[in-house]
Amino acid sequence: MTTIRLSAVVNEKHELIVTLPDDVPVGPVELLLQPVTNSTEAISTPTTERERVRAQLMAAGLLVKPENMGIPANLEFVSDDELLEIGILPEGAPTSDQLIDEDRGPH
Repeated sequence: MTTIRLSAVVNEKHELIVTLPDDVPVGPVELLLQPVTNSTEAISTPTTERERVRAQLMAAGLLVKPENMGIPANLEFVSDDELLEIGILPEGAPTSDQLIDEDRGPH
């Protein structure tokens, strides 16, 4: 078996929860814990529940980042005025009730 390197966070209860990949064979292993001391690699101590959960997700490789979802970095957000404009039906457009009746039939 080859060596597997994982990043993890020990929580306030001094627990370490690790889920290993499926290709790791079952049997005895040696576990070596090495605190991160390099400031560029150090994981800051979470101060809120949200930060603690985020750190656990990051350590488990489960935190989804926008750059990993194919979202362009130059994405422009829609303004509040544009959002309001999107929600206004054009004049003469059928109402939601009319569209539902058309789709399902009158009640």
